[in-house]
Amino acid sequence: MSVTVRRTPQQSRSQHRRAAILRATAHLLNEQGYAAISVGDIARRADTSVGSLYQYFPTKDALLQALIESYIRDMQVMAADMFAERPTLPPLVTTFHSAIDALVAYARNHPGFKTILNSEWVSPDIKIAVQGLYDEMFNGIVRVIGWYIPTLPAIDQQTGAKVIMALVEGLLLALSDTPEAAQAHLIAHFKRAGLAYLHSLITPTGD
Repeated sequence: MSVTVRRTPQQSRSQHRRAAILRATAHLLNEQGYAAISVGDIARRADTSVGSLYQYFPTKDALLQALIESYIRDMQVMAADMFAERPTLPPLVTTFHSAIDALVAYARNHPGFKTILNSEWVSPDIKIAVQGLYDEMFNGIVRVIGWYIPTLPAIDQQTGAKVIMALVEGLLLALSDTPEAAQAHLIAHFKRAGLAYLHSLITPTGD
């Protein structure tokens, strides 16, 4: 994907301003939704002028696409690290806990991501990019399951990856509706449930 921008910031001050505009857009997406926010709203939240905003993004759509592209790049970096092969395979519980912590941190640090993914107004290019990211995550989980349970049939490795992805999506959705004080408790329960499922693949008890 590419996005049309009026100006690519080179200096640190300009980069910070552009980042502040993107952060403001993300928070407003969470609070109001895409249709309700205006370029003026974004500029005020970013503590800049509309004219300054237009120096970087010609339209609200261009701003949104730049935000989504930055989120996808961040998740690709996270996924590459999460699914990188290690010289020594850590315990399953360590790998699972680390992966969940990374995904939760990603969701917290990228406000508006869930809103973007669940919205009909996302462009076809964005949908293709997001689907590619989902495929990358799915294939990574299949690979990790294969490391820990190499004797598990391929179809069960793939089904297991689908189940884990569905569970993680459910966790992230539940966290968005859970008070911050109760989130750690929810995450701990999820980790126990996810590990119980993975251990059931190692020692199946029947369908």
